Amino acid sequence: MFAIPIRILLVDDDAAFLYALSEGIHRHFEVSEETVEIITCQSATEAFRQVETSDFDVIISDIRMPVMDGLELLDIMRVWQPGTPVLLASSHEDYEVAVQALRGGAYDLLQKPIEWDHFMTSFKSAVQARQIDRMQKEIATQQSSVNSWTLLRGIKVLLVDDDRDGCEMQRMALQAYGANVTAVNSAEAALNVLKSLNPDVIVSDIRMPQTDGYDFMQEVRRQSSYSSGEVPAVALTAYARNEDRTRALNAGFQLQLTKPVKPATLALTIIGLLKGEGWR
Repeated sequence: MFAIPIRILLVDDDAAFLYALSEGIHRHFEVSEETVEIITCQSATEAFRQVETSDFDVIISDIRMPVMDGLELLDIMRVWQPGTPVLLASSHEDYEVAVQALRGGAYDLLQKPIEWDHFMTSFKSAVQARQIDRMQKEIATQQSSVNSWTLLRGIKVLLVDDDRDGCEMQRMALQAYGANVTAVNSAEAALNVLKSLNPDVIVSDIRMPQTDGYDFMQEVRRQSSYSSGEVPAVALTAYARNEDRTRALNAGFQLQLTKPVKPATLALTIIGLLKGEGWR
């Protein structure tokens, strides 16, 4: 689920690839030009001029380009638009370049030709992260005039974590922001209360015995005939690898946060998810 409209910058010296990627985004996400604006550039230099004057939700750039490559564009983005996710694509299986890109702050790496299942998962995650980042900054600028104790007033949260002490701490923190929190210590207990509770958001740990967070969320999504099957969900995990994030998104979570999570970060993330209900 995303707020719309969305602005995307595509950068590649191959005009045919730019066209195919642009068409593929509209086709796979079933969105119109009115809801998703795509700007294409055939050089990183041209893209640089775009980011000087415009804000983007996500940038997708080839790593290998003449004059200025994708890694140099990534360095520029860390200065001009540090919150904008950059996905780098390459037709070369170059391990050293891939490591350099990830260390440089790339959100994800895409292999040419584009594998659309992976692309859609990564793209959705990147846009969601960008929009939540904007929401967090907007809320932060308003906090001097907003009572933070009412930030989550009226929001029903289902909290799932087998670590009883950690779960209790998260429960108390969310309640301090005004949320109505139901805390349980297993996926089985969460599924038992899900339908009757009808929460606004689920916050679940991943590593749990018997039924882990991935299997729990897949079961929640199978309940799509109920309103609870569509509830936004945040995964909590001690692991921050790209493959962990991808697995969480594929299981049905909208976002993954790495433990330990600051209460304010979790509260603002929940607000961002609920504010972004306009596009699923």
